[in-house]
Amino acid sequence: MMQMIEGICAGCGQSQLVSVVDPIGTNDAAQRANELATKKCGCEESKKITAWITTLEVVHRVCGPEGENAGFEKIDLDAETGVEEVARLVFDRTVDKAQIELAKSVITIKPKGDGVSITRKSTLEIGE
Repeated sequence: MMQMIEGICAGCGQSQLVSVVDPIGTNDAAQRANELATKKCGCEESKKITAWITTLEVVHRVCGPEGENAGFEKIDLDAETGVEEVARLVFDRTVDKAQIELAKSVITIKPKGDGVSITRKSTLEIGE
């Protein structure tokens, strides 16, 4: 069911009226409203938060089912968490660039605009 509720920007605390879908039997509407309000706000802190959320979504796509659907080996949750941690270091500009060899592939994370660019390429090892 679609409903209009107030969400709070995680960056500045400003309230925004947003439209959310609350699946029956869940309490996710308030959390989703806050996420939408943060994305909608436009304050400097909300831009950083939104860029980080986007970065996490890309990590999950590259490491998760979309990666498997593209022919990459599955990456377990602990390794995916490690990729998230490295992505955070690049996102915060603590590290200039990172390459992670994982599951017969190389994941490259580098700064791009306010966020990061994440790519995953297959590696082929011939012989021992």
